[in-house]
Amino acid sequence: MDGTTNKHKWPEKVVEKQGLPFRVIKLRDKGRRISRQEMIDAAPFEGLLLFERVGAGACVRYHSCASLLQSVGGNTTNVCRSLFDPTMEGLDAGGLILRGYENEMINGDLVQYIQVWLCKPILEGDIASRA
Repeated sequence: MDGTTNKHKWPEKVVEKQGLPFRVIKLRDKGRRISRQEMIDAAPFEGLLLFERVGAGACVRYHSCASLLQSVGGNTTNVCRSLFDPTMEGLDAGGLILRGYENEMINGDLVQYIQVWLCKPILEGDIASRA
């Protein structure tokens, strides 16, 4: 490349894996704070944690959204309900705590529940030991 033209050959674009691998434990169930025993007994959700902005409604109001996704056969699916307008309540070396709300349709009405996620990163060593 001589600086005057853009004749550089870029490599073929590879499929990008968006998000980071996380294990999510829900600290609330439909707005109700769960007990420590319920938290221990619950199976954590695993997937790629992705933050994005999504539009909703006729007037297209944008919300920030945290989703936990899993890739199955080339298709990405939500592992659990997305967390809208997430805020970070805490962060340390063990992970982070996100607080936001989940949407659910009940009898045609939109119901929003406050939800809290305990998000722990899945490190390379964790993946290798499970394989």
